[in-house]
Amino acid sequence: MEHLPILNSAPISSRTRSVASRGRPGAFWLRIALLILAIWGLHATSQRNLERARLAEIEPPSLASVQRVMPVAARVEAVASRDGASYRVYDANDKLRGMVITTAPEADSIVGYSGSHNVLLLLDEQQQVLATALIRSNDTTEHVAQVVGDDEFWRQFNGMSMGEASDRQIDGVSGATLTSLSIAEGIQLRLSGRKLSLRFPNAIRLEEIQALWPQVASIGEPSSDGAPSDGAPSDGAPSDGAIAGLQALQDTDGEQLGWAARTGEVVDAEEGYQGPTELLLLFDLSGVLTQVRIRSSFDNEPYVGYVRQEYSFWYKFKGRNFSQLAALDLDKEEIEGVSGATMTSLAVARTIRESMKQLQDKREKITPRRLWNWSLAELATASIALAGIAWSRSRWRSKTWLRLTWQALCFVVIGCWAGNLISLALIAGWTHGGIPVRLAPGLSLLLLVAVVWPVLSKQNVYCDHICPHGAAQQWLSRLNGQLNGRLKGRSRLVSKLKPSRWDDWVAGLIKLLSITPWLALVVSAVWLLSKWRVPLAWLEPFDAYAWRIGLSVSSVVWLASLALSALKPMAYCRVLCPTGKAIDYVRRSPRVKLGWRDAAVLVVAVVAWSQAIG
Repeated sequence: MEHLPILNSAPISSRTRSVASRGRPGAFWLRIALLILAIWGLHATSQRNLERARLAEIEPPSLASVQRVMPVAARVEAVASRDGASYRVYDANDKLRGMVITTAPEADSIVGYSGSHNVLLLLDEQQQVLATALIRSNDTTEHVAQVVGDDEFWRQFNGMSMGEASDRQIDGVSGATLTSLSIAEGIQLRLSGRKLSLRFPNAIRLEEIQALWPQVASIGEPSSDGAPSDGAPSDGAPSDGAIAGLQALQDTDGEQLGWAARTGEVVDAEEGYQGPTELLLLFDLSGVLTQVRIRSSFDNEPYVGYVRQEYSFWYKFKGRNFSQLAALDLDKEEIEGVSGATMTSLAVARTIRESMKQLQDKREKITPRRLWNWSLAELATASIALAGIAWSRSRWRSKTWLRLTWQALCFVVIGCWAGNLISLALIAGWTHGGIPVRLAPGLSLLLLVAVVWPVLSKQNVYCDHICPHGAAQQWLSRLNGQLNGRLKGRSRLVSKLKPSRWDDWVAGLIKLLSITPWLALVVSAVWLLSKWRVPLAWLEPFDAYAWRIGLSVSSVVWLASLALSALKPMAYCRVLCPTGKAIDYVRRSPRVKLGWRDAAVLVVAVVAWSQAIG
C-alpha cells in the first residue's frame, strides 16, 4: 500500500494514487471476477473436503480422551449408525456406563474465528449430557486455550438432552467470544439431531430394504422435514408439517420411491414378554405403510417367530397413513395379540403407534433455535463499520482532536474490547466454512465494509480509518524523529554510520521483509487447498489485541511490527501487512494493469476448482 492507514487529513482528491497511470479499461473488473472465482473455488474445495470427511470412517475418540470425562471407562466401542459418530463406553467389568458422541463431522461447517471444532459429549442412559471435552480445534491457539480453561462455559451444557433442541442461552467466553459461541452452536446442532438408542443403534441397511422392495437402489440421508404428512400425496419435496426422521428411498435413476423408518431410534422401551422389539417400516410417496418387518428383538425368540409368521396381524397396519397409525386405538380397532405371543405382539402394535406419534412430533422438537448474537461488542463493531464510511468522506478528519478521538475509539472498541480485527486467519477461516453472520453480525458487517467498499469506491476504509493497529502506528509516527535521533546519537553501531547510511540500512531491512506479506498469502492459499493447518494468526499481530489471552506468538509479531514502524513511519501498514495487501487488491480503479498478482490469483482459482470438481 502507498497510502497511510487510519487517517489521512488531506482531501481525497490530493491523495497519492496507488494505481498505475496507464492501464486497460475493464482490467479492474476482470481482477474482481478472478478474485471471486478464486474465493468460490477455495470454498467449494473446502466443502468437498468436508463432505469427504463425512463419508469417511470417523476415527473413534481415544480412550484417554473419554477417561477425561469418565475415569471408569475401560473400553470404547463404535456404534453402527447413520446419525453421526457415536460410541458405547464400558467399564472394566464390561458394564455399559453410557454413550459418547462427537460433534464432528456434523458441526464441521460451523466456523469460529478461523476454524471448526470437535467436541466429545458424554451421555448417561437417559441421553443427557454429563460432561464435555474439546478434543480438536482448528481455531486460533490462544482463543482455544482460553475457552478450554473456562470451566463455567462447559458446565452450561450439562443436563441438555439428545434429540431435543435447547433454547438455553449460552454465554460465550470473554475475549474468545466467537470461538466459544461456535463451539456452543456445534454442540447444540449435534444434540438437536435424532436421539440415539443404546438398545437398537444399528442403521437401516440397503439389503434389508431390497428384501422387501427390490426396486430400491439407494437410501437417502435421514430427513428432518422431507416426508409427506397426513397421507397427502407428495413428490418427495420438503413440505410444511412434514414428519421428521425418515429416510428417502430411490431407484436406479435417482427417482424417489418412498420412505423408510426404523422404530428403534424413537421407541425402544415398549416391553413385551421379556423386552422391546424394533421394526422396519416402509411407506410409499403418499405416506401409506406398505411393508413392515421385525428387525431385532430382546423378547423370547419363539414368541417373536410367531409374530413374524402371523400375516393377518400385519395387515391390520398396512394401508394406513402416518396420522392414522399415530392415532391407532388398539381396543377400538380390535387389534388383538397373536395367539401364543400376546404380550410380544401387543408390544409391537404399541411400538408402531408410539413411533408414529413421536415422528410426527419430532419436527418441532429437533429444530434448533438459531439465535443472533447482537451483543454490545457486536453492536459497537457494526456501528463503527458504518460510521467509518461516513468518517472517511468527512472534512472533520482535518481536525486533530476529532481525528485522535476517532482513533482512540477504534483502538479501544474494535481492538481492546471486541477484538474484532480483520485478519488472514479470519478471511481464510470464513472462506473455508462460510461467514457466521448470526454468531458475529458486527464483525461480518465490518468485513463486508472492508472488502466491498474499496470495490465501490477508491477508498480502503478499514485500513485507512478503522484498523486499531494502524492507529497505534499513527501514534508512533510522532515519535519516529525522536527515536531515530537517539539511536543515531547513542548506538555504537549507528555512530559509525553516516545518517544517510542509517536511513539506507532501515530501508534495506524493510525491503528485505517486503516479501513476507506475499509469503503469508501463499501460506493462506495452501492452508485452504490442503489439510495443512499452520496457525495463520501467528503470521500477523492482530491476535495480540485479544489481551485476555496473554502472551502469544502474535504478541511478539505485534511488538516487532510496532518497533519497525517506530523506525520507519507506518512501515508495517505500507509494506508488510498481508491483510492490507489483500484488501487493497480490490480497490476500485478503472486504469489498473494486470500483472503477476492477477496471474497468481488465476492459478489459485484453477487449482481450487480442479480439486473441487475432480
